[in-house]
Amino acid sequence: MSDSGVVIKEENSCALAFPYEERDGDGLPYYDHKGLTKREYFAAMAMQGLVQNDVLSSDYQSAAREAVCWADLLIDELSKRTADSNTGGESELELNSKDEK
Repeated sequence: MSDSGVVIKEENSCALAFPYEERDGDGLPYYDHKGLTKREYFAAMAMQGLVQNDVLSSDYQSAAREAVCWADLLIDELSKRTADSNTGGESELELNSKDEK
């Protein structure tokens, strides 16, 4: 369970967002760039939106927790959609969007 109370799969929250490796002239890797985890990246994007839209209060710690909560919710929903696509099912989000049409 994440800090925000959302149950997320560890492989999704710890998966790297932009990993890459540098290679030398012979094509051999010599430096691995781990980058941010998906959770860190999504939280940063959520924080950017909160700041841009002036949603933040002066309680910055609460704002950071809220950004992480948004990240956890997104990871959780993406995990559901991945699981549903692997089983041939549709996520609740997809079903709801069809009902609206």
